[in-house]
Amino acid sequence: MLLILIILVIAFAGAAALVFAVYHQSRALPDRQPHAELPREPVSLFADDLSEADASANSSALDASSLIERARQGDLTTLNQTRDQAPLYQDVLNTLIDSCERQGNTAALVRHIAKSDDLRGNVRLAERVIAAWQNAPDRRATVDMLHVAALADDANTYRRAVDLAVGAFKNGRLSNFSADELLALLESQLWVLSLYAHRGGDGFALKQRLADVRRELAAATSAK
Repeated sequence: MLLILIILVIAFAGAAALVFAVYHQSRALPDRQPHAELPREPVSLFADDLSEADASANSSALDASSLIERARQGDLTTLNQTRDQAPLYQDVLNTLIDSCERQGNTAALVRHIAKSDDLRGNVRLAERVIAAWQNAPDRRATVDMLHVAALADDANTYRRAVDLAVGAFKNGRLSNFSADELLALLESQLWVLSLYAHRGGDGFALKQRLADVRRELAAATSAK
């Protein structure tokens, strides 16, 4: 009986020691799954890109507005600054047409474009130049009229300019041109038109008209 009691005491003491050791070890172990601190605000991977895109768009809009406003004041250099931006270029050009008409200075716009190697016109400007030319078709005005009509890059507009110039020559209103000089001018300006304007039915009709003009001017020269 005493032996059994001793065995129970020893077993109880061993169990107590084992529980104490396990408890102590568990307190000593570090937390294996620490909780990561959550960011206070949501973060987007594309936040910087979007901000830069918005800033660029705002900057472009401000630049366009500034250029249009300068064009309203008659600043011809706005054409040079937008020559590589087709839609904006047309907006600036049309604004300048309106501005120069108000100021009675369309001739300055025409000269600025005509002297340049890389600026273009449009049909709207060509129509205004043609209308002004009809009132005073002298030699200089004829050169400018045909050049601006060609810079419009529209085959029908240039063909109309050709018809008017040839008609004026036949009526004696371009006596300061010989037939050969006028033909050379008409044919040289044909190649000012863009390649796109040479294509299609309108381009073909323009070339046919110039072929007719050669015969008409040759006949006019023979008659003299």
